[in-house]
Amino acid sequence: MRRKGVDPLRWPSARRSMRCIALSLLFFSLYLAPANGSAPAGPNSEVPAKGMVTIVGICSEHCVPCRMMEPVLKKVEDEYKGKFALVCLDKDKNKDIAGKFKARVTPTLIFFDKDGKETHRHEGVMDKNEIVATLRKAGME
Repeated sequence: MRRKGVDPLRWPSARRSMRCIALSLLFFSLYLAPANGSAPAGPNSEVPAKGMVTIVGICSEHCVPCRMMEPVLKKVEDEYKGKFALVCLDKDKNKDIAGKFKARVTPTLIFFDKDGKETHRHEGVMDKNEIVATLRKAGME
């Protein structure tokens, strides 16, 4: 029952709820935005590496899954040295990285073929076998 002359949006709980709903909608609209397309390549761009299959890892120093991925990527890099390039970029130190590569979460692994075309994108943790299989699909010999 509504009292005469009382605006329900003036109640603190109603304002808080409206703010919460608005922030939730904003978050989900950003999270669900399409992430198609690959990294823009400039004339001096080294990412992705030219003529080589490349993994670009978007990570964060404070991200626990990113720290879990570090030894896995190191092991793959040691086993397949010289067959692919690994570029790890910290989104906290380079604020434009996430936007440039359209990375919505960390860790994000983006696989590029030898021509610099994005072949696969993975958000979250990936095991060694999945990484190697994806590298082979991208053209690693």
